[in-house]
Amino acid sequence: MIGRRPHRRIGPARRALVLLIAALALLVTSALPASACSCAMGTVKDHVGRADLIARATVTAIDRAAVGSSSGDPVVYVLSTFKVWKGPTDAVLHVQAAASGASCGLEGIAVGDELIVFATVSSAEMGKVVAPWSANLCGGTAAATPALADEVAVALGVAGSTVGLTPSAAPVVTSTPVGTPTPVATTDPPAPAASGFGAYAVPIAVGGALIASGLAAWLIGRRRP
Repeated sequence: MIGRRPHRRIGPARRALVLLIAALALLVTSALPASACSCAMGTVKDHVGRADLIARATVTAIDRAAVGSSSGDPVVYVLSTFKVWKGPTDAVLHVQAAASGASCGLEGIAVGDELIVFATVSSAEMGKVVAPWSANLCGGTAAATPALADEVAVALGVAGSTVGLTPSAAPVVTSTPVGTPTPVATTDPPAPAASGFGAYAVPIAVGGALIASGLAAWLIGRRRP
């Protein structure tokens, strides 16, 4: 028929490019969720209800001995307790958390920081157990402030029990009782990068999108007369 262009078959090279675009799209969609913590945030009342231990304490040491290549490997925070609202009134606490915020860990914490810690009893279901207590990014643990302390007291209806020295006077741990993690650091260095695609999710997403867009534009251009 006049005016009708002949059908152009898609050759092997073009089919390979189409498959490459599909693979890149799959890579982009699978990489992005791996880079973010997926736990749900809540109110102070929510955190109080879920926690087995709520205490105000000072970080005296940070133990990274169990940290390997995974962002989920645990860091142990050694804490000198000042006040306890819920749980045992131990003078020293060992609380583990994932090494990276990508795995819902506690980031940006250094020796000397004063925290209000919301922790649960560690269990094998959470992964590697290296300390009796566990905390995470969405559990409520935060810098100690009068406002947060008041919210905790109101939610529990108790003033809390004073355990030891005031946070500003708490000594830095220089030795550790037998059977507890040994502090190996006096500062909190940058958390190791997330393992697998997690650490590279954003670069992969951007690069993959650019490559896919370029290939798609090239294919469309090739189909034009």
